[in-house]
Amino acid sequence: MDFARGSSSSRDMKHISKIGLGLVGLAVAACSNQVTNVGGTPVVGAISRIQCADFDWYKVGLHDGGKSAEQPTRFTFLENSCSSHGYKADTEAYFEGYAEGQRRAGLS
Repeated sequence: MDFARGSSSSRDMKHISKIGLGLVGLAVAACSNQVTNVGGTPVVGAISRIQCADFDWYKVGLHDGGKSAEQPTRFTFLENSCSSHGYKADTEAYFEGYAEGQRRAGLS
């Protein structure tokens, strides 16, 4: 593309469009930066209905307890995500796991 003369080919425009779509994808990923670990797999963004059905709240709490700064926002995010799919968070199991995770990490 010759920007100085203002001319472009359709191939150049398609290339620019692909770059633009890629940047939009990166922006969306950056905005939904909640990373969760479901079944050992990091998940960015919303949690699926299937993931909520198989959620082990104790294990998530155990993980978060070892990284105490994650607990309040992460629990709320997961609770809200699963609630939107009709699943209730097991608050007791999460916080039992969280306390154990903190104990193991020497944070409590």
